[in-house]
Amino acid sequence: MKKLLFKIALLFLPIAIMMRFLASFDRQIITDDLMDVKRVLASEPFDSLDCLFLGSSYTYSSLNPQQFDSLAWKTYNLSIGGTGIYFLELIWQDYLKQHKQAPKRVIIDISPQTFSNQTDDWTAYPIHRHLLAPISHEALVWRYAVLSDYFKLLRKSAYKGWKNIGKRQLIPDLNQDSFAHYRGFYANYTRIDAEIKKRDANLLKDLYQAKIVNKKWVHLVEFIAACKRENIKCYWFVAPTPNLLPYYRIPYLDAYEDLLKKLRTIEGAIEIPIDNRIFVDSDYRNTDHLNVWGAEKLGKIIIDFLLMH
Repeated sequence: MKKLLFKIALLFLPIAIMMRFLASFDRQIITDDLMDVKRVLASEPFDSLDCLFLGSSYTYSSLNPQQFDSLAWKTYNLSIGGTGIYFLELIWQDYLKQHKQAPKRVIIDISPQTFSNQTDDWTAYPIHRHLLAPISHEALVWRYAVLSDYFKLLRKSAYKGWKNIGKRQLIPDLNQDSFAHYRGFYANYTRIDAEIKKRDANLLKDLYQAKIVNKKWVHLVEFIAACKRENIKCYWFVAPTPNLLPYYRIPYLDAYEDLLKKLRTIEGAIEIPIDNRIFVDSDYRNTDHLNVWGAEKLGKIIIDFLLMH
């Protein structure tokens, strides 16, 4: 039996080596439609910030750095779609390594998706390969114990690397979109309508299967503690997503509310209270994301809070 396993291992070893070699070329082509990759790359010149916005699409849709110019602050929005705590942690650590001066403050969003098993999907979106200092699949597995995802990540990277070999690298135009003008903010002027609601209802039905990942809570606590050690003020707000709640199971929302209560007791985690009643349908671009008018309202609330505290 041992000899058979050894022979099988010898058979697959060359294949594994070839896949790993091809996977090393998975970053050669950066497609222009990767908005989050652009946001990461465009962050490089933004050092010595007064405030860095981190989190999910709920932050890049709702916090416009231009609005914070009224405080004479240097700001940047480094939020990434599909972010739970793991993506946030990686983006944050990458930013610190690649910049001389840590920001004075960070502002993050918290939502029902923050602790969900449906965020931080490495296999669907390997953002770790597109950081300012990319990390390998192996390093990711070592840090987050996602061994079950490793071979899927390797297979996808090998396929992408195979297509990339010999091709000229495409450099995204960081002066387009929102990156130069809005500093990472996604300016969307869409107003939600019946058609968008119908489409979202179909897209969001999978939220009923969401599960809380308690390990993400542990990583959030560690993130807050790290900020405190470095004398970085950590602010958080509950993303205005009331229309999202009916898609979750009641036990899931109960567990989420329990985590919010715990978060409010942690020293160094400063909540910025948000009253969802100020937002109307015309402030949303879809079921759970604000448009530019909703973002203007949210930005004002946060600025007023920071001026008072």
